[in-house]
Amino acid sequence: MRPPSVFVWLLAAAEGQRLKRLSKQAKHSSIRKRAAILLA
Repeated sequence: MRPPSVFVWLLAAAEGQRLKRLSKQAKHSSIRKRAAILLA
């Protein structure tokens, strides 16, 4: 099993804003879900 540190990284401000926008406004639900998971 991979250590948790593999899945955790710092987001730049622009990346965070993009993920936040995608999690709310993406056309496809799968993209919304993936963006929300990355933000969590």
